[in-house]
Order: sequence, then C-alpha cells, then structure tokens
Amino acid sequence: FDHLYSDNEIEWRVSLESNIKDTHNLIRPHSFDKIVKNITHMREKNALISVQAVIGEYNYTQFEDMIEFAHDMGVKYFRYKALAIVGDAKKNNMVSHYSMGALLKKTYQIGKKKPYLLPLLRGTGFFRLLGKLYIPNYPPTPRIQYILQPDGTFFPSDQLVHIEKTRFGNIHDKDFQLDTLLDYQKRYEVNNTQCNSCAVQAYCMGGNYWDLFNDKEEDDGEFYNCKDKIEAILFVMSLGQEGVELLRMADVN
Repeated sequence: FDHLYSDNEIEWRVSLESNIKDTHNLIRPHSFDKIVKNITHMREKNALISVQAVIGEYNYTQFEDMIEFAHDMGVKYFRYKALAIVGDAKKNNMVSHYSMGALLKKTYQIGKKKPYLLPLLRGTGFFRLLGKLYIPNYPPTPRIQYILQPDGTFFPSDQLVHIEKTRFGNIHDKDFQLDTLLDYQKRYEVNNTQCNSCAVQAYCMGGNYWDLFNDKEEDDGEFYNCKDKIEAILFVMSLGQEGVELLRMADVN
C-alpha cells in the first residue's frame, strides 16, 4: 500500500488496545510489535493514521497513556469506544464498568490537563457532541453503511455481523443492493420510534445495533445504554462556553 500512504484523503485506522505490549496482546494475540512497526513505516510514508481502542476493564487505567503513546508515534487521531457487553463480549462473559459517558468525562479531564493532546482527540465522541451542539451544519455521522466481509457480502453495520439475516449483496457480482442499505438507514436512523421520542435525539450518536436484537434476532426495544448516553450528552451540554473553547483549541471546524 506504499503508493497510497501519501494520499491524505485516505484515513488508515489501526486497532491498538494498549500502549503496553502484554495488555494489547491479551486482546489481539502476538500483534503489538507488528502494529507498532507498521505505524512507524506508514508515518515515514506520510500516511494519515488513526488509532482506535475498545476500552474496558483490561485497559482503562492505561487510557491516558495510550493517548500519549499515539501522540508520540505521530498518529493523526485517537478514537475509542466503550466495550459493549453484547455479541462475543456477552457470550464470553466479559464485564466492563466503564461506559461511554465515563470515557467522555475522562477525555474532558485529559484535555484540560494536557491541551496539546486535544487535536488528537478531535474524532472522539466528546468532540462530535460538541460539534453537534455548537457548529452550524455539522456533518452527521452515519452509523449504517457498507461493511464488507471477506466473502464479498455486506452487513449494514459492524455491530450486526453476527446477525445473519442482515447480510446482503455481493461485491464480486457488483450487487451492492443500495435499496437494502437505504432501508436499514430508514429503519434504524430515521424511523426508530424509541430514538425519535428522545429529547436529546438530535445530539445522540446512537447505540449498539446488535443490542436491538436481544439475542432473539428481533430489532425492537431500546438500546441498553440509552440512560448513559443521555447523561453523557447533558454533561457535554453543561460545559457551555468552555466547550466552545475546547473546540477552538482542538481546531474543530
């Protein structure tokens, strides 16, 4: 891919679960050294790189150090999401006491303490919420999109890859089934009754779509973490002018 790395219209997202080798390798075995080596090589080729981590019990205490580590490697963005206890995490009896709301507050604390890290955090949920609140015509973040699988088929979300009935199309046959994708967007992002009745729906980034199926492959009900998301949005709203200043410092526009 060397010939593509200099194209800054392409963002190369890399999964890195910790700045500590042993912690990362617990989640993604035998991959830490290779990932760090690849990031170093890509930066030498001027690639635009983002690092994404899933935060849970195993790496929360390293959260701030992970951001520093990404900064020192020359990564453009650090992104994260809270470990959702659905899908494989639920089947494997994993636990996490750290919600997205807790991570947003932690992001705020880190940014206040270390302002030089703010630009690295522009792509996080914290700054997307601030953008929705204070930047006119802030672009939406579609959650339903083509998720290509090794066999050429698609799922409408990376959270639905275990729900077989949502599989559609095939890239090898140039069968993109755009109408099917649009139907999923309408069902989950436009006509979701639970979401449309919520007072903060305009600012919410949505929940985990796998959770809607409740192990029964039925897409009804509400997201398990709606309360947490509402509290997180209200916290970001409470920052007021301070939130506007953080946007400026992170150079979000």
